[in-house]
Amino acid sequence: MSWVAVLNDLSAAWIEAMSRACWQASVLLCLAWILGRLFPRLPPRVLCWAWRVAHLRILLAVAFVVPVELALLPDWLGPAPAPVDALPWPSAVWSLWASDLAPAAHVRPALTSTSWLALAWALGVVAVAATLVRASRWAHRLRQRAVPAGGEARDITAELGRALGLARLPGLSFSPAVAGPMLVGVLTPTVILPSRDRHGSDLRLMIAHELAHHSRGDLVWSGVRSLVEVLLFFHPLVWWTRHEADLAHEVACDELTLRVTGSSPREYGELLVRLVAASRPGRLLPLAARGVTSFRPVRRRLASLRRLDPTLRHPCRAVALLGLVALILAAIPIRLAAPGHREPGLAGLERALAHGLEVHSVAFSPDGRTLVSSGAQGTTRQWDARSGALLRTLAGERSLVSTAAFSPDGSMLAASRRNDEVLVLDLATGKPARVVTGRNEVRSVVFSPDGRTLAVASGLGMVDLIETGSWTRRLSVPGARRPQIAFSPDGSIMASRTGAGEVKLVDPATGAVVRSLCVAPGGEIERVVFSPDGTLVAGAVVSRGGSSGCVALWPVAAGARRALPLDARPRALAFSPDGRRLAVGHDGSITVWDSATGRLIDRVAGHSRSVDGLAFSPDGHHLATGSADRTVRLWRVL
Repeated sequence: MSWVAVLNDLSAAWIEAMSRACWQASVLLCLAWILGRLFPRLPPRVLCWAWRVAHLRILLAVAFVVPVELALLPDWLGPAPAPVDALPWPSAVWSLWASDLAPAAHVRPALTSTSWLALAWALGVVAVAATLVRASRWAHRLRQRAVPAGGEARDITAELGRALGLARLPGLSFSPAVAGPMLVGVLTPTVILPSRDRHGSDLRLMIAHELAHHSRGDLVWSGVRSLVEVLLFFHPLVWWTRHEADLAHEVACDELTLRVTGSSPREYGELLVRLVAASRPGRLLPLAARGVTSFRPVRRRLASLRRLDPTLRHPCRAVALLGLVALILAAIPIRLAAPGHREPGLAGLERALAHGLEVHSVAFSPDGRTLVSSGAQGTTRQWDARSGALLRTLAGERSLVSTAAFSPDGSMLAASRRNDEVLVLDLATGKPARVVTGRNEVRSVVFSPDGRTLAVASGLGMVDLIETGSWTRRLSVPGARRPQIAFSPDGSIMASRTGAGEVKLVDPATGAVVRSLCVAPGGEIERVVFSPDGTLVAGAVVSRGGSSGCVALWPVAAGARRALPLDARPRALAFSPDGRRLAVGHDGSITVWDSATGRLIDRVAGHSRSVDGLAFSPDGHHLATGSADRTVRLWRVL
């Protein structure tokens, strides 16, 4: 598997994680900001934890793309699915196909637009991370050049450490290079104080404030926020709200400082004013507590001092532990389920395959081991459905639309390679068995369920039924422009989309029209497919404007038509093997419906352009989607 295919695979998972993290960042950061603005008298520790939860939730949104299921519900809520058996591997390896088939080594898949976007994001991450690394190195050099403190400063630190319950005290140093106190370092934290303040009450208050940062673990949470800023450097809210999060931590430490020192808010406020008057602009320090940088945040801290209650004690450790557990449960997406039960839907993207050209159709082999994708220029590619490895490529020419289909026994593959030509491959020998000539612009190729007939639909409005034994044209069924065909499971009926808002049910033995299924005037049918039990015909109906439509469900025997209303144009249809789910491809998204109740089960924005090909694996555990964005994607199905 080439590095391009690996990158396309990784970028598909990346875009899903980034999309989820971006919208969650917008919601969570706005909620934390609104909480602080609407409730100014909220305890600062509560607001501080609101920002912490927001940043941790954003970070975990990148890691947890698929919800974690907890089997806590009773068994009667859902049956356990049948175990997934390993698919048998054939004893012989396919030989190289004929000269029309290019070896996989000669195929150079192209980078998708998502991959280019992921590369640009990676460059941005490296650039932002480099600035933080440089700032961290500056802080490290600052700590090395600082003069260790002793005497009165060390005694004050020990006294305040006992008051805060610190088991391990951070280092303490003086430096002429800083205008205000700061706490740097996560593994080996050090309090760095300005050299001019070596004695008096100001020294005590500054040390108490930095020890408060240490006792609250602010440096660790600063690292979480910095990681969010690196990963979502392009998100404006992440940078716009960073000062609000810093202010919440500083106010919480101000409250703790007043409590352990017993100082008055007035005395502490005067210290803040003196520090901001002596401060000068500094660099960004990702893993440092540096609260006095400009007058604007200090002015808001002075206003908060009048509302602080330094007599309020911290909650006990048991309550803090319960809060931490609640935080984790709130941060990780969780889905409750019965043991062994799975809600039907798309569990997540498993891999993305770079077809290199627009994909019009996808199909699984009957054993589920192989997947073929057909697209523009008559090109059909064969993939290993498990590993995603490209096995073979059937190159075409001068074909605007390409389609391919396996025979029911898996021994043959029919694929259009030119506008008027269908190549039938014998998969046992890997050599072309027959070249079938169509009637200009082959639109659809389908084997009958018994494998004895190959139906070829052309753009001239004719469906040719060809006997696979003699490869002679047995019957031609008149249709309309751009027909698209499907056989019923028992092979007794063939459905043909006419392109004029009508589906004809034809007897393939005689060519007689059994029934005509129509939609409302102005509508056009995009695709047609039979349900696995053969009782329903589903048609993708496009509205007059082409921007929306519905899925029409007709009983094959008799009965009224039902419809699934859609808010997007349907382009492809596929029933699951058990018939319970119906997948619909749209312009960039896939929806999954309950075919019995018409309930929407799932919706996934899986592609950047229209989804024109859908196919369920024979065991129903995977869904393949082909798109005009030149990719094929495999989704896990619950």
